[in-house]
Amino acid sequence: MKISKKYTELITFFPFLILFCGQYLIFGVYHAPDTVPYSTFSPLVNPLYPIVMWLFRTPFGEDTGYFLLGFCQNILLVCSMFSLIGYLKEKFKLGFPFYLLLLSIVSFSILAQKLFTLAGIISSNVLFSEALTIPLYFYFFRYALQAFSEKDKKAFFFACLFATALILTRGQLYWVLIVVFVIRLTLADARRGKALLSAVLICAAMAGCVEGSRAIYSMSVEDDPDKSPASTYVLTTAVYCSTLDDVALFPEDSPEQKLLLIARSWMDEPTRQGAFSYETGDLTSRQRKFEDTYDVLRSVLLNNYRALSKEGYVASLDTIMVKLILANPGDFLLHCLQNVLTALIRTVAILHPVINVFAGLFFVYMFICLAISRKIPNLKNEFQMAELGLLCVFLNALMMAPGVFALSRYVFYNLPVMYICALLFLRALVTEWLNWRKARL
Repeated sequence: MKISKKYTELITFFPFLILFCGQYLIFGVYHAPDTVPYSTFSPLVNPLYPIVMWLFRTPFGEDTGYFLLGFCQNILLVCSMFSLIGYLKEKFKLGFPFYLLLLSIVSFSILAQKLFTLAGIISSNVLFSEALTIPLYFYFFRYALQAFSEKDKKAFFFACLFATALILTRGQLYWVLIVVFVIRLTLADARRGKALLSAVLICAAMAGCVEGSRAIYSMSVEDDPDKSPASTYVLTTAVYCSTLDDVALFPEDSPEQKLLLIARSWMDEPTRQGAFSYETGDLTSRQRKFEDTYDVLRSVLLNNYRALSKEGYVASLDTIMVKLILANPGDFLLHCLQNVLTALIRTVAILHPVINVFAGLFFVYMFICLAISRKIPNLKNEFQMAELGLLCVFLNALMMAPGVFALSRYVFYNLPVMYICALLFLRALVTEWLNWRKARL
């Protein structure tokens, strides 16, 4: 008896659900250092995940509530995987073996975090925002692709909802508004002016919803007297790219000069040498230097900013940041480029001198496939998915450029998407070649 397509997908769902829930029961919920700002309703984080934690913590208590939250995070992840791959199965008319292969690739890319990340943890087991943003991103990309390739306005609506939820969970993902903007323009027929206005209004409404929610959230929680100024992420990079001579940019004995002198004294210690000017070697070595320095340098800046403020010396952090960037534009831009390259590599691989080459070849392969498929009607679907995927990859990498270093967990979202695009291209190109060969015989 032939099993219907609906039941086939349902039967496939449960082994993956058991796999993720099983690994969760083995490894358990993980409290990361980043858990604290979410569990304590810090005004520095976006509101959605702290609220989710509160919803589980309030009725069940902290231990049971967080255990159930981790369980639900894994269930949501599996559901989002099946939503994305299920849509691709229908769109690309994939056979069951290939459908199973794509599900396995997404699953492996997530479970491999246990082996290939510095923390050695699987994101769906951890109490931090990525546990929610990864499944939300899979949903977002699924509906964004449907809206982009099929001009489906209902799918566009859902893409906007998931994009808003993503930003409410993690502000770093604000770049999804650009994706929404581009897709809205593609939905237009001949009325480009109207579509442009509509795209601007939609993005403005989404940003307004996010910022309004953040404002309400900030007013609803206790203010942290020691909270970090928002500008410190880019400020830290600007200080990292500075030189000792830059202290002359600020008036003598000003709070800004005092703060920069303290930071530079720490950076220029012979045993540390934590600045852009001290970087040597290949991309991996240079990036490691930045990553080893960044968080500690940011703490040095913040702790001394607070100490100086208590003494009546309130430094203007924005002034320091702007003056240092303008004084060192070459080093700052070169560092940003380095951070972008790191983000691109970590989107598809790990940072390593040898593996970096293969990551570069992967992107070369993707662009070659784009160039080939552009003029082949049968590859239109593959072309559109790769086009959208690469847009998301580069936007995410650019968002990393001026601020915090590009950790794998900040750019993971598109890793499964890129490998799926690569496989779909390979499948389509082989099929085209076989059809061409068959026609010649």
